[in-house]
Amino acid sequence: MKGPRACRRSALALALGAVVLVGSCGTQTATRQGPPSPLDAVDSEAQAIRKDAYAFYDSWTGGRSGQTAAEVLIVHDTNGPLSECLNRAGHDVTWERGISGTTFMDGLNASRWLRDPLSRRYTWIAVMDAFSARVEDRQMHDKRVPDDVVDSCLRSSRPIGDEGVLKTSLPPVQQRLMADWDARITEAVASVAGDREDYETCVLDGNLPEAFAGPENTEELLDAIDAAMPPVEGVPLGDEEPSQDWQKWLDVEEQLLEVEWTCAEPVYSDAMRQLPGVIDDFAADHEDEIAELVAHWQRVKSDARALGWTEDRPFLCSTPEGWVNPETEYPPALDELAAP
Repeated sequence: MKGPRACRRSALALALGAVVLVGSCGTQTATRQGPPSPLDAVDSEAQAIRKDAYAFYDSWTGGRSGQTAAEVLIVHDTNGPLSECLNRAGHDVTWERGISGTTFMDGLNASRWLRDPLSRRYTWIAVMDAFSARVEDRQMHDKRVPDDVVDSCLRSSRPIGDEGVLKTSLPPVQQRLMADWDARITEAVASVAGDREDYETCVLDGNLPEAFAGPENTEELLDAIDAAMPPVEGVPLGDEEPSQDWQKWLDVEEQLLEVEWTCAEPVYSDAMRQLPGVIDDFAADHEDEIAELVAHWQRVKSDARALGWTEDRPFLCSTPEGWVNPETEYPPALDELAAP
């Protein structure tokens, strides 16, 4: 099993890629209000294109609501039979406890130039790491079912398996379309902004925080970010008091995000203006596949609703008091990150 640091390192690579982790059961953490979004200074045309692009991408990849619905189905298919077996053995264990979160697939992040500025994407890696670690710790100390009973029920259960997981949350046709979409927007944006290497060179040559000074490549920068993050036990959840180390991390992350935005800002609007043509061509070339995927996500949501899932309360599991924002079920800044 991967330790917290190993999982965090993998997630950091994703933060520089196309997937951003979305919190398990709506974790709330003690962050502070950052500066106004740089998007406030982006012209209205580019902002409208950005909104349309996300809506188009989410329509055939499920979006946040579709992915959380898929998570509910996957956990039910995986843990439902196990839960029923444990209940028959006299142990009240609900399958919903297995819901541990999902992913937000950022449809524009394949091109670094289009990444949402100051979205605190690195902080959320630390938050999700901390949440997962504490849930695991809680489960280890709340072991109400004897090992022999669990083992017997596991043998009688048939997990959905990796193939079943992907069939629900990432069907093969969607995987193919996502690869084509990423390639198209990357090529279109590169024509006015530069390629991925140009972006990474700009960031590495920027005025990076002292904690990150001197990396010669992206891998070394990832190592520096990982080292600067507080350990999972130092990440405040809910109404826990932020430590000095956490406040220091927020300062460092803010400086890093400002460097990234300094690189992207001069070309951001022009890069966005390349997307309408990409969307039109993509929609025409993949009309049948998109229709198939739209229908898939409608079925996923319908099946999840039968299990109690709703878009207003997408996570069915319970979390320790104080870890959830009762009004939104999401971290305070998640809407800014995941719902343009």
